[in-house]
Amino acid sequence: TPLFTHGGWRSFGSTIEGSLGVAVLVRALREVSGVLRPDFDIEITEAHHNQKEDAPSGTAKLLLEAIDPARAMTVVCGREGNTGKREKGEIGVHALRGGTVAGTHTVYFLGPGEELEFTHRAASRQIFVNGALHMARLLPGKPKGAYDLQKILFGE
Repeated sequence: TPLFTHGGWRSFGSTIEGSLGVAVLVRALREVSGVLRPDFDIEITEAHHNQKEDAPSGTAKLLLEAIDPARAMTVVCGREGNTGKREKGEIGVHALRGGTVAGTHTVYFLGPGEELEFTHRAASRQIFVNGALHMARLLPGKPKGAYDLQKILFGE
Protein backbone atom coordinates (compact mmCIF):
# COMPACT_ATOMS: atom_id res chain seq x y z
CA THR A 1 0.00 0.00 0.00
CA PRO A 2 1.48 3.37 -0.96
CA LEU A 3 1.59 5.87 1.86
CA PHE A 4 2.27 9.58 2.13
CA THR A 5 4.07 10.28 5.39
CA HIS A 6 6.20 13.03 6.94
CA GLY A 7 9.15 12.65 4.56
CA GLY A 8 7.44 11.65 1.31
CA TRP A 9 6.56 8.28 -0.17
CA ARG A 10 7.12 5.10 1.76
CA SER A 11 6.55 1.68 0.28
CA PHE A 12 4.91 -1.28 1.98
CA GLY A 13 5.26 -4.32 -0.22
CA SER A 14 6.55 -3.61 -3.69
CA THR A 15 4.25 -0.84 -4.87
CA ILE A 16 4.94 2.87 -4.77
CA GLU A 17 2.29 4.66 -6.78
CA GLY A 18 1.93 8.42 -6.80
CA SER A 19 0.01 8.89 -10.03
CA LEU A 20 -3.37 10.59 -9.75
CA GLY A 21 -4.53 8.80 -12.89
CA VAL A 22 -3.65 5.38 -11.49
CA ALA A 23 -5.38 6.25 -8.20
CA VAL A 24 -8.56 7.08 -10.10
CA LEU A 25 -8.17 3.93 -12.22
CA VAL A 26 -7.89 1.81 -9.07
CA ARG A 27 -11.07 3.39 -7.71
CA ALA A 28 -12.90 2.75 -11.01
CA LEU A 29 -11.76 -0.88 -11.13
CA ARG A 30 -12.99 -1.47 -7.58
CA GLU A 31 -16.40 -0.18 -8.61
CA VAL A 32 -16.85 -2.11 -11.87
CA SER A 33 -15.02 -5.37 -11.24
CA GLY A 34 -17.64 -6.93 -9.00
CA VAL A 35 -20.33 -6.14 -11.53
CA LEU A 36 -18.45 -7.46 -14.56
CA ARG A 37 -16.39 -10.29 -13.06
CA PRO A 38 -19.06 -13.00 -13.16
CA ASP A 39 -19.63 -12.73 -16.93
CA PHE A 40 -16.44 -11.12 -18.29
CA ASP A 41 -12.92 -12.47 -18.74
CA ILE A 42 -10.26 -10.11 -17.37
CA GLU A 43 -6.78 -9.47 -18.74
CA ILE A 44 -4.12 -6.94 -17.74
CA THR A 45 -1.30 -5.80 -20.00
CA GLU A 46 1.55 -3.57 -18.91
CA ALA A 47 4.37 -2.08 -20.98
CA HIS A 48 7.58 -0.47 -19.73
CA HIS A 49 11.02 0.54 -20.99
CA ASN A 50 13.59 -2.08 -21.89
CA GLN A 51 15.59 -1.46 -18.69
CA LYS A 52 12.81 -2.53 -16.30
CA GLU A 53 13.85 -5.72 -14.56
CA ASP A 54 10.68 -6.92 -12.81
CA ALA A 55 7.43 -8.26 -14.18
CA PRO A 56 4.64 -7.80 -13.62
CA SER A 57 5.11 -4.22 -12.51
CA GLY A 58 4.03 -2.92 -9.12
CA THR A 59 1.27 -0.94 -10.79
CA ALA A 60 -0.03 -4.08 -12.53
CA LYS A 61 -0.11 -5.79 -9.11
CA LEU A 62 -1.98 -2.80 -7.67
CA LEU A 63 -4.59 -3.07 -10.46
CA LEU A 64 -4.87 -6.81 -9.85
CA GLU A 65 -5.51 -6.12 -6.15
CA ALA A 66 -8.24 -3.60 -7.07
CA ILE A 67 -9.94 -6.15 -9.33
CA ASP A 68 -9.64 -9.12 -6.98
CA PRO A 69 -9.01 -7.95 -3.41
CA ALA A 70 -9.94 -11.36 -1.96
CA ARG A 71 -7.41 -13.06 -4.28
CA ALA A 72 -10.07 -15.57 -5.23
CA MET A 73 -9.15 -15.64 -8.93
CA THR A 74 -6.26 -17.51 -10.54
CA VAL A 75 -3.52 -15.25 -11.95
CA VAL A 76 -2.01 -16.51 -15.21
CA CYS A 77 1.18 -14.64 -16.14
CA GLY A 78 1.54 -14.90 -19.91
CA ARG A 79 0.42 -17.78 -22.06
CA GLU A 80 2.49 -19.99 -24.30
CA GLY A 81 1.96 -23.14 -26.33
CA ASN A 82 -1.15 -25.29 -26.10
CA THR A 83 -2.69 -23.84 -22.95
CA GLY A 84 -6.15 -25.28 -23.41
CA LYS A 85 -9.30 -23.25 -23.07
CA ARG A 86 -9.46 -20.41 -20.63
CA GLU A 87 -10.80 -21.44 -17.24
CA LYS A 88 -13.46 -19.43 -15.41
CA GLY A 89 -11.93 -17.27 -12.70
CA GLU A 90 -8.61 -16.56 -14.42
CA ILE A 91 -6.98 -13.15 -14.74
CA GLY A 92 -4.28 -12.98 -17.39
CA VAL A 93 -1.32 -10.66 -16.76
CA HIS A 94 1.06 -9.86 -19.61
CA ALA A 95 4.27 -7.80 -19.51
CA LEU A 96 5.85 -6.02 -22.47
CA ARG A 97 9.35 -4.49 -22.33
CA GLY A 98 10.83 -2.20 -24.96
CA GLY A 99 12.02 1.24 -25.93
CA THR A 100 11.57 4.07 -23.46
CA VAL A 101 7.96 3.47 -22.42
CA ALA A 102 7.46 5.09 -19.01
CA GLY A 103 4.45 2.89 -18.29
CA THR A 104 1.21 1.83 -19.98
CA HIS A 105 -1.34 -0.34 -18.20
CA THR A 106 -4.57 -1.65 -19.73
CA VAL A 107 -7.25 -3.72 -18.06
CA TYR A 108 -9.57 -5.57 -20.44
CA PHE A 109 -13.02 -6.83 -19.50
CA LEU A 110 -13.99 -9.20 -22.33
CA GLY A 111 -17.60 -10.24 -22.20
CA PRO A 112 -20.18 -11.95 -24.36
CA GLY A 113 -20.63 -9.58 -27.29
CA GLU A 114 -18.88 -6.58 -25.71
CA GLU A 115 -15.53 -5.37 -24.42
CA LEU A 116 -14.50 -2.67 -21.99
CA GLU A 117 -10.93 -1.34 -21.64
CA PHE A 118 -9.35 0.94 -19.05
CA THR A 119 -5.93 2.34 -19.97
CA HIS A 120 -3.46 4.58 -18.15
CA ARG A 121 -0.39 5.93 -19.99
CA ALA A 122 2.48 7.66 -18.23
CA ALA A 123 4.37 9.99 -20.56
CA SER A 124 7.16 10.38 -18.00
CA ARG A 125 7.99 9.76 -14.36
CA GLN A 126 7.11 13.41 -13.69
CA ILE A 127 3.55 12.23 -13.00
CA PHE A 128 4.77 10.83 -9.68
CA VAL A 129 6.14 14.23 -8.63
CA ASN A 130 2.91 15.89 -9.72
CA GLY A 131 0.88 13.34 -7.76
CA ALA A 132 2.97 13.82 -4.61
CA LEU A 133 2.57 17.61 -4.82
CA HIS A 134 -1.17 17.27 -5.33
CA MET A 135 -1.41 14.98 -2.30
CA ALA A 136 0.68 17.36 -0.18
CA ARG A 137 -1.75 20.19 -0.98
CA LEU A 138 -4.63 18.08 0.35
CA LEU A 139 -2.97 17.18 3.68
CA PRO A 140 -3.07 20.49 5.62
CA GLY A 141 -5.66 20.32 8.36
CA LYS A 142 -5.74 16.52 8.45
CA PRO A 143 -4.64 14.75 11.63
CA LYS A 144 -1.05 13.46 11.74
CA GLY A 145 -0.69 9.98 10.33
CA ALA A 146 -0.08 7.95 7.23
CA TYR A 147 -2.42 8.32 4.28
CA ASP A 148 -2.72 6.22 1.16
CA LEU A 149 -3.91 7.72 -2.10
CA GLN A 150 -7.43 6.33 -1.83
CA LYS A 151 -7.84 7.80 1.64
CA ILE A 152 -6.53 11.21 0.59
CA LEU A 153 -8.45 11.46 -2.68
CA PHE A 154 -11.68 9.62 -1.84
CA GLY A 155 -11.88 9.65 1.96
CA GLU A 156 -11.62 5.86 2.26
